[in-house]
Amino acid sequence: MAVWAGLAAVSLAAAAWLALQPGRSGDLGIVLGWLQYLKTTGFSVYPVESLRVDYPPHALLLLWPLGWLPEGREALVYLPVNLVATFGMACLLPWWMAREARVAMPTRVHLVFALMVLTWGAVRVAIWNGQTVALALSAGILAVSFSARRPWLASIALIVAATKPSLGLGFGLLLLFRAQYRVLAAAGAGVLALTLAYDVLARMPLFSSVMDYTASLLRMYAVHDWVRGVTTIRAAIHDGLGGHWVALPLFAAFSVAMLMALFRVALPVRRLPGAQALLAAACLVWTLVALPNQRYYLVLFAPVVWLLVHRPMAWLVNPRWLRPIAGGLILFNVIDGPIAMRYFAERFGERWPDLMAWLWWATYVAAAPLAIGVYLLLLRAIRRIGDAARRGTIGPCLFP
Repeated sequence: MAVWAGLAAVSLAAAAWLALQPGRSGDLGIVLGWLQYLKTTGFSVYPVESLRVDYPPHALLLLWPLGWLPEGREALVYLPVNLVATFGMACLLPWWMAREARVAMPTRVHLVFALMVLTWGAVRVAIWNGQTVALALSAGILAVSFSARRPWLASIALIVAATKPSLGLGFGLLLLFRAQYRVLAAAGAGVLALTLAYDVLARMPLFSSVMDYTASLLRMYAVHDWVRGVTTIRAAIHDGLGGHWVALPLFAAFSVAMLMALFRVALPVRRLPGAQALLAAACLVWTLVALPNQRYYLVLFAPVVWLLVHRPMAWLVNPRWLRPIAGGLILFNVIDGPIAMRYFAERFGERWPDLMAWLWWATYVAAAPLAIGVYLLLLRAIRRIGDAARRGTIGPCLFP
């Protein structure tokens, strides 16, 4: 524990120091720019192409308090809030996975895992960028945890998680597998109500913000000046075949195929307690495979690491080669794989220009093969649980 505690302290201190440097906390500055435009003009932010808005309308209303941070000290005031949310997220992750796996683990084990997560590059970049991903991920975990006994509280948490649409989709997909239709309906109604409130606030026709938001996403992710991301193969398809209008349908078809594969293997076992932790991890990793995410979403590998380390039996295979996979995932995230590759590309670019040019390009797709491989491994594990259940070789609960 002492080693991970030391590494976590250094990692968080470095991220906090960067967050306070001029020009950092860029994502926070972008969100503040949207809120300031909305507050001062009273008009919607989506039609303004230079603002590059990819948050849904309801997220802008929920993040409205950020617009009242003291001018010039926004990063300083937001940093402690972000640090607390990040620590809470890191603590919730192992607790949630143990709950999904229906096992009781000592608090010390939970804490060691949380400290390990806090050393990841995804956590560092989320802090110094002023991101809200920790809050959204924590809300998603609470939405799933509360869904059975406190559906209204779960729906509120899911609304907050959906401020990051990819997380909202991932946790919503998991709730769909668990037939939590009331939670999904209430959350959908809440998002709709907040969206209509945004329309009224921005003096727009009702529901027009939905179309404007969609158009803004297309400008950023599908047409020109697009955001590449690091967790999908979309950039490789685009660069290999050329053109957005070639890459977009192919990548969309790939994403749908991955989702259909999840439904095929998960539907037969969705009620088996022993499959719940695997299914939860698979729903989150699908968002890495199918959506153009940035580096701070690599924290979604954490549930997979927990399963590999603490529940190798869930994979129904020899655990000898699963722990090395977990070690590789941890190392990749601690050193921030894409940034480490970019550092080598810059450091040795003059000596090996061709190799380093390829390495620089690879930083934009570095996590894609990793995400796809992990996702397929999860699907294989879920399918094997279903096969074992049909043969009667395991009971309804894999973890007695």
